[in-house]
Order: sequence, then structure tokens, then C-alpha cells
Amino acid sequence: MAIFTQRETGKGACFNIYCLCRYDNKQAKFFIMENYREQNLLKKHFMTRFLFIGIIGLLVAACGQNTQTMSNDLTQLENDWMRATMKKNKAVLEQLVAPEFTVTGMKYLDSAAVTRSMWMQNTMQDLKIDSVHFLNMKVTTTSEVGIVRAEFFWSGAYAQSKFADTTFFVDTWVKRGGDWRVVSRIVTD
Repeated sequence: MAIFTQRETGKGACFNIYCLCRYDNKQAKFFIMENYREQNLLKKHFMTRFLFIGIIGLLVAACGQNTQTMSNDLTQLENDWMRATMKKNKAVLEQLVAPEFTVTGMKYLDSAAVTRSMWMQNTMQDLKIDSVHFLNMKVTTTSEVGIVRAEFFWSGAYAQSKFADTTFFVDTWVKRGGDWRVVSRIVTD
């Protein structure tokens, strides 16, 4: 059991810490430390710890906001990409889609991936989108990579064949020179 006592000195309050122990059925009082710290020093350490914990809290909050900002950015970019695809806006597509972009499907693991140039040609010439909207989207980011898992509904025609379909995909985005570019789409249905 520890006992704390306080006494006034010329420099401020000091603390003595004692320990009560049982030895041979007698209580002995052992002096552990005298003049442990002055009260002002304790206040200084408390304020230092409080400030340190506050700074850590702010950094954690800022990192959380940064991750949320990146998630919001990618959500917006996914919408911009779908809108540009629908409107056949090649300038926006050139900005968003990285040169090494590929599209693959989980159902067709043995098939070759569709390259960016083939995807761009199909989009600009053969694909006509009447409607597209996201049903669900989850975004996970680090400072340089973003993964978007989504479900969306779209309708239109491809090479004159009409479609109306709900599709699931996983997009991988990378940050280059401060801008996000999509490098991969994996269609999962």
C-alpha cells in the first residue's frame, strides 16, 4: 500500500511517497522517495502530455479527413467517368483513363484483357449509353492508390444490341502528379 504525503517547502509543494509492508508480523514504514517533484514540475508535465495528446488527436482527425476527401474525390471521378462515357467526351476520358488501363472480367479469366485503345474505340464508336447510375459504391484509399468497388445500373446499346443490366466492378486508381487515373477495371459479374 502506498501513502502519499505533501509538505510545503520554500520552493513549493513536495511529495513524499511511503510504502507500508508487513514483515515478521510488524508493520514497517519504508521511505521510498522524498521530494518527488515540485508541484510546478508536475503541472508542466501534465500540460506537455495534454498538448502532445491534443496534437496526436488532431493529426489522426486530419488523416481521417484526408482519407474521406480522397474517397469523395474518387466517388466524384467515377461519376465523371460514367458521364464522360455516356456523352462520349474523349477529352475527359483521356484525362481519367491511364495509358496502361485494362478491363478484365472474372467470368473470363482465360481471355485477354481489353486494352485502353480497344476500350476507347468501343466506347467512342460502338457503345451508346442511355442511362447509368450507381446503386452502391465503396471506396478504399491510401495516399497513392484507390480501390472502388461498385454496383451500377446502365442501359443502352452495344453494336446495335440493346441492353439493360446491373453490373459489379472493382476499379483501381493511382495518383500521379497529384491527379487520380484509373488503371484497371475488373468486372465481377
